[in-house]
Amino acid sequence: MLVNNAGFNCISARVLVTHDAWPQRDAFLGALTQTLAGIATRRAYYPGASDRRDAFLAAHPEAEAYGSGPDDALPWTFIRSVPPGRTGDICFNVESFFGEFAETSLAAPSVAEFVEAATAFCNDVVWGTLGATILVSPSSSKDPAVNDAVERAVADLRYGSIGVNVWHGLAFAMGVTTWGAYPGHPRTDIQSGTGVVANALMFARPQKSVVRGPFRARPKPLWFATATGSADVMHRVVAFEAEPSAGKIPGLLLSAVRH
Repeated sequence: MLVNNAGFNCISARVLVTHDAWPQRDAFLGALTQTLAGIATRRAYYPGASDRRDAFLAAHPEAEAYGSGPDDALPWTFIRSVPPGRTGDICFNVESFFGEFAETSLAAPSVAEFVEAATAFCNDVVWGTLGATILVSPSSSKDPAVNDAVERAVADLRYGSIGVNVWHGLAFAMGVTTWGAYPGHPRTDIQSGTGVVANALMFARPQKSVVRGPFRARPKPLWFATATGSADVMHRVVAFEAEPSAGKIPGLLLSAVRH
């Protein structure tokens, strides 16, 4: 969700919201940054990327840098523990549009109440309404209170695309689903824009698209930065799309399973 296209995506993850009492929070953030450290950085081709990074570093000199790559690349940038009460922080109000994201943690007496608090935080504090992803484990989903809270979050999040255990960017990639901002932005506060694209079923007034997937996906999805062989799979996908043929399907499936 961050490193795809070197972070120059409107569908990149920008704010990670965690529970401040989650026992695995430190381990999770450690695994996350360790993974970033092993992913090669890429050329910062998008105009103004260095200036935007400088602005974020000026506001957060404690920002962490990971990865290595060519001289014209920018490191993956992670800003952890941004106080949620600092609602005017650049991390919550500016789309960085380079390989950067921030983490904030919320206090809540229970998991279900955390989900509710996170929904309100994303709706009322974080700028933009294009897409959001909810990650919920099967064991958590077995708790009726948690499951109900997640379903309320799916309904209440004011974002045009919601992913449950999958990157919300799949709503863009699928094509049949709608892709666009949550409806209602006035021109004086346009944020993520108005209207949608795709929408192959031609709904007249769509609010959002919701895409769901398993907590653990096998084989590893092609968009995972740690997936191997994705280039071969995508070459085969493009070849099939260009000239569909039943004879190309076995090789495509085999490559997808092996990667």
